[in-house]
Amino acid sequence: MPPLIMGYVYGRTDSYAIGLTLLSVTAALTLVLTLTIVRSTANQAAA
Repeated sequence: MPPLIMGYVYGRTDSYAIGLTLLSVTAALTLVLTLTIVRSTANQAAA
């Protein structure tokens, strides 16, 4: 999916900046989700 979005953004703007920003935001949100909800769910399942 990311290559399709990056290609679309580059085709529209001739720049990868917006696509890279969106990719970075997605990665940061995934990290936050993993460190909070997923970790607490795993700890509850182990207990």
